[in-house]
Amino acid sequence: MGLGGATLAACLALVGVPGPAEARSGPPATTRAAAPSGQGLLCTADWVAKLDQPISRTASFGQFSSDGETGAIDCRGTLRGHQVTGPGTYGESGAFGPGPTGGADCTNGGGAGDFTATIPTAGGPQHVEGVLSFYWAGATGVVFDGRFPAVFRISPGAGDCLNEPARELHFQVGGILFVEGGA
Repeated sequence: MGLGGATLAACLALVGVPGPAEARSGPPATTRAAAPSGQGLLCTADWVAKLDQPISRTASFGQFSSDGETGAIDCRGTLRGHQVTGPGTYGESGAFGPGPTGGADCTNGGGAGDFTATIPTAGGPQHVEGVLSFYWAGATGVVFDGRFPAVFRISPGAGDCLNEPARELHFQVGGILFVEGGA
């Protein structure tokens, strides 16, 4: 999925740094989780967020959604006592906007949301969900809290962001997925 192991390992050290309160207009669909604990799974995910307000050189605020589990997640190890057997599905939805200089734009931004994933295991598909908060600067970012602390690369989908507003953002994510019930 494009994130090298060395890059992922170096950047995951940043994930434990506390960040500001999450950026959303209402509470997440699930209760904010305490700091992740226990054993986690090393995972990569690849998905596209559709934006209700385009991102350009001008700061904006809005909502994003992958329209369900339309992305892919690939994890290694065991999940709830069962060996992961292959890639699964992944999705996110939430709000974007706050960044160091105001709303989200082509160069920086942030947000918070909910994620869901279905991961195939030897014991059958396992459903995982949680909340997360994130920031980006340029083409890279960090998910700094929730059950899937990670680093990511972001690129515009529909529209190039600088000359034409981006209506979609492509995320390539690598991190550690913490699951209640153990990994």
